[in-house]
Parts: sequence; structure tokens; C-alpha cells
Amino acid sequence: MVLLLIVQLALYGASPDPTAGYYLELVEGGFTNPVYATSPHGDKRLFVVEKGGKVKVLEDDVLIGTYIDVKSLLPVSPLSEQGLLGMAFHPDFTSNGKIYLSYTNKDGDLVISELTVDPTADAVNTSSLRKVIEIGQPADNHNGGMILFGLDDMLYLGSGDGGGSGDPGNNGQNKGTLLGAILRIDVNNDSFPIDATRNYGIPSDNPFVGIEGADEIWAYGLRNPWRFSFDPITERLYIGDVGQDQREEITVLDSSQRGANLGWNRLEGTRCYPSGGSCSSIGTVLPQLEYSHGLGSASVTGGFVYRGSEVSGIYGHYFYADFVAGWVRSFEFKGSASSRVSWEGSLPTDLVSSFGLDADGELLIVSFGGNVWRLRGPSDHDEMFFYRDDGLYRYYNITPDGTLSSPLLAGDNYTTGWTSISAVDLDGDGQDEMFFYRDDGLYRYYNIKPDGTLSSPLLAGNEYTTGWDSISAINLD
Repeated sequence: MVLLLIVQLALYGASPDPTAGYYLELVEGGFTNPVYATSPHGDKRLFVVEKGGKVKVLEDDVLIGTYIDVKSLLPVSPLSEQGLLGMAFHPDFTSNGKIYLSYTNKDGDLVISELTVDPTADAVNTSSLRKVIEIGQPADNHNGGMILFGLDDMLYLGSGDGGGSGDPGNNGQNKGTLLGAILRIDVNNDSFPIDATRNYGIPSDNPFVGIEGADEIWAYGLRNPWRFSFDPITERLYIGDVGQDQREEITVLDSSQRGANLGWNRLEGTRCYPSGGSCSSIGTVLPQLEYSHGLGSASVTGGFVYRGSEVSGIYGHYFYADFVAGWVRSFEFKGSASSRVSWEGSLPTDLVSSFGLDADGELLIVSFGGNVWRLRGPSDHDEMFFYRDDGLYRYYNITPDGTLSSPLLAGDNYTTGWTSISAVDLDGDGQDEMFFYRDDGLYRYYNIKPDGTLSSPLLAGNEYTTGWDSISAINLD
């Protein structure tokens, strides 16, 4: 391993590009202002939420059609931050058929409603629609709208500060309102049986139950938590909060930080608001990551921690984006935002309105322009490498059913820099050999001498045609 690192450094002159080999796979295009994509647990279908009121359904990445249409419930001419904003499947959807939708109604207020449907149907109607909670909105912007179930099976929902510039109602710092907060409710119970407009329970361990503050609040001091998510491994809550005119922020909360005050509108990120004023951050939880407006950046889109199985190199990375600038970035949280990666040059995204997860936990990127992509890259799966003593090689991906695709690389006359280097015992003599290859096809294959140096190449991939001497399966990429 030390030798491998030395050779890599010698060839590259710097650390390898952490984004090399990653790409976007188009799941489907042609959506109209999509704002979210999700799959229920145990269901291979993918559901794409369109701001205009439709939910489209895909199976095996093929569009089937419209699953739900609630356009009639929305404002006649929804403004930029109004419309159908979120969707969540009940953890027991496959047995109870319950779906939750987040939208602004004709009055512009934020509503979470429940539908009970046939869980196997590919198109459903809204006849069973039942209001769960409604939050009045003083203005037409900052509606939040993200809804998802936590690992505790409670429904979490994001509520903006009510809109306007600078939070004129001071809702972010008002624990007595449901605005400017992440709320946590129990959709399996009803604490308000005589109120037909409040069909939910209050979890007894919510932070303000029995003390000053709205019982539904889980965290407050937020401006517009457009997208947030839980890491299923650490159970941490990652919140992307859209800033005013200076800072965008991401805050990571442990479960012990229930009731956290994230600072708005006393603070914008870690800075006093308004800018240049004086304030105190005492009693607030500061963001683990923030960035300033500039170079087109202006509106953070929170994402997910990658816990899928196909792309090991990004395991544990939290992905986020800027809607205006269009870029995607990621980091690992290890007490702070570390291992930061900018994907701007590798993932050609634009207008990233949301992230999502498919049924396999693979990361989806949603563009308001109409596309849904899946992030792909170097995997943990073995590839098949064939070589002969006379020099011919073939390099294949091994498909899930064990068959081989067309050769990925076949060794021709290429001359540019190396993409990957692996040390492995290729010829079965008990000693590692060094195998270099590039995406453009060139390879070199060396014996490693006892002193760690390399001899002249044993094989270099030319036009040879006789029988195979060796076949090895090894994870080369």
C-alpha cells in the first residue's frame, strides 16, 4: 500500500481528484418543475413531485404516468414558492397505503394532508384526502414544505418564517408559533379528537411539551428549511436553511439537541442580522457549514447523507447544492464538516431543487428544469480482467447476473495520464504485480522488485490474438 501511494504521487504530482469516475445517469427528463423524488420502503417504483400539483410514477426508470394530481387544491396561479412542495410515504405504506402531501392551498397556507390508497396502484384519486395540519402563512414565500418520517416513525415537517424580508413578524424567535421551525407530529394518533382540522398527535418527548412553546416544535430559529433529512446510521438531522442576502447554512443536530434554536432572525449563519449590527449567539446552535452569496450562489438546497451500496467512495458524505448557482458539493460530518468535495466540474447540474433517494438508497438529484439524475461512480463490484503472456488484455464490468458486457478497455496506443493504479497478485506467484490503467485504455503491467522498484513493463496491451493465460476478478476501479 505504501508503494502504491508513492507511485500514485509520483505519477500525479498531487492527490487524485476525488470526483474522478463519478457521473450523472439520467433517470428521466421532461418533468415540469420537479421539486422532489422519493420511493417508499420496499417498493421499486420512483415518485417525482411536480410543483404544479402532479406526482409522476416510474418503474425501472420508465415513466408510467401521473400517480396523483392535486392541482385543484393549489392557488390558481401559484407564486414562485407555492404549490405542491413535498411528499412522504408512511413507514407502513405497503400495508396501510397512507401517503402525505405538503402543499399551499388556495389561501396560500401550508397544508399537510393524508391520502389512503391501494399501495399497489400506479394511479390514485384524492377522494380519501384528509387534512392533518394547516399552518397560516402571512406572505406567499418561505413556506418550507419538506416532510419526511424520522427513524422514530414520527412525521417531521419544515415551516418557513412566514415570508417577507428579514422575518418582519419575528417568527423565527417566537416559540409560540409554528412558523420558522421544524415540527414533529405523530400521524398515528390524534391529540385533538374534536378538531377536524388537526388530525395528529403530540409526541410526549417533544421539547416544549408542558413548558412555554408550541408542543409541535422540534427545532426553531429557522428562515426557510426548504430541505432537510436524517442520516439513518447516526440519526443526525441535517437542515439546509435558505438565507436572507448574505449567508446560506447547513446545521447538523444530534437527537439530544431537540429544542435547538438555530438563531434566525438574530443571526444569519454565524453573523449578526442585520449585517453590521451587534448580537449574541448565546443559546443558539451555529451552523456546521455556511457559505456566502457571490459568484451566483444564493439559495441552499439541502440533501441527504449517502448510505447506498453502489458507490463506496462517497459513503457517509452529505450532499447539498445551491439552487441559483447550480453546483453540488458534499462533506462528511465528523464533529465538523470535513472531507469537503466540490462536484462543480464533474456533475453538470443546474437549478437543483432537491435531492432524493431511490428504493435502493442511491442518491437522486432533481433539477427544477425537468431532469432527475442518479449519481453513479466507481463501485465495490469486481471487474473481470483477462490477460495473456503475449500482451493482449480485456477488462469487463461484471453485471449483477454474472454475465460480461462488451469490454470496457482493450489496450491500444494511448499516452495520457493514469486514472488508477492497483497492486495485486495477477499471475499467482505469491508476489504482487503493479497494474496501471487509464480510462482511455492504456495499461502497463510490472513485476515489483524486492526493493520496491519496477522493472520494464511485462505487458503493455498490443495487438495479440492467441489464447488466454490467466483470468482474474478484482475490484480495479
